[in-house]
Amino acid sequence: MASAADVDRAVAAAKAAQAAWRAMPGDKRRDLMLKLASAIEERAAEMSPC
Repeated sequence: MASAADVDRAVAAAKAAQAAWRAMPGDKRRDLMLKLASAIEERAAEMSPC
């Protein structure tokens, strides 16, 4: 449901964050990804279109 402008902004934000993400230690990246996964699982029903 995103517009082309939304996608462009998301891509620009990802590119801007890439250097900081790459510089972050692997265990810190892992911890952040696990935290994100947990938040998604907790709110899966809210995010589902059905």
